[in-house]
Amino acid sequence: SNESTKDGAGFYNTGHLEIAGGSVNYNESDMSGGGAVNFGTFRLSGGSFGYNKAAYPGRGMLCHPGGAMIFADAVFIGGDNDTALVSGALVTLEGPFTCTTKITQLTPVVISDGFVLENYTKGLTLLESAQPLTDYLHLFDVTPDSEGGGWRLNADGRLASEIPGIWFWVTVSAAALFIAAGVIFVVRARKTKG
Repeated sequence: SNESTKDGAGFYNTGHLEIAGGSVNYNESDMSGGGAVNFGTFRLSGGSFGYNKAAYPGRGMLCHPGGAMIFADAVFIGGDNDTALVSGALVTLEGPFTCTTKITQLTPVVISDGFVLENYTKGLTLLESAQPLTDYLHLFDVTPDSEGGGWRLNADGRLASEIPGIWFWVTVSAAALFIAAGVIFVVRARKTKG
């Protein structure tokens, strides 16, 4: 276990790194990337990240664009750890996966003035795979946004809202009012004829 006032308390990768087993646990960062920060090529084919802490998203890992984040088979990033993907970064899946438990929660983020902030942009790509992603979507969750909004991944690995937005509900409510008003009008019109 390590403590750091900067990103990447567990490790900070700018080259090529592969982890095939073991644990990256109980690290603490005053910024992001409690377990790891990745700028290079990072292939995770086994092992686990857990119980790492960070002040901002990316308690498990913080992945920057330009680097390659590759998950292959038996990987577990749990214990309240997430994988934060800075805009443009994504996770490449190398299947087939034999694991049946959730691998990680994905948190889309952007860096602004040195701070890691959430970036829930509909259509943002978070996952890619040479095989159909529908075989693997059950292994990933998307971290809820700070307002408690639910998010999910589409079949093509893109971010989608799970809960319809406010304009959907305004439209449905307005339609229901017009339908109700029309029904009342028809009932009154029939009563006056008879």
